[in-house]
Amino acid sequence: VAISSMILPGLSGSYVLLLMGNYVLVMSSIGEMNFRILLPIAVGVIVGLGLFSRLLAWLFGHFKDATISMLTGFVVGSLLIIWPWKEAIMINIMGKEKTTGFRWLVPQMDMQFGYALALAFIGFLLVWWMERVSSKEPV
Repeated sequence: VAISSMILPGLSGSYVLLLMGNYVLVMSSIGEMNFRILLPIAVGVIVGLGLFSRLLAWLFGHFKDATISMLTGFVVGSLLIIWPWKEAIMINIMGKEKTTGFRWLVPQMDMQFGYALALAFIGFLLVWWMERVSSKEPV
């Protein structure tokens, strides 16, 4: 399941593992080189990647517009999580700090915002240029 989310834009495989309660198990198994846990995970990654990529190819072949709409929704939905101008809302539960949500802020008009805007513009230009170059027929 986690590897399937890694090939979808806007979803994090680590976050899926965290939601499933397996993140610590997988990370500690990698650190300890515990192959009793890592081998089944590796088999699951290979099988899951093979099956899910075929499913995705089939969806693109039969329902291209709906699939692109769904993937666009994943990306747009993930923008709130990666929004850099936010404050975590924390509560204390049994001595541990837990994040319960975020307060999204409007960026201040400072140099950091200028850099972010410039980099976003450069990224837009790069994507536009790559699309333009790739649409030309080979000579």
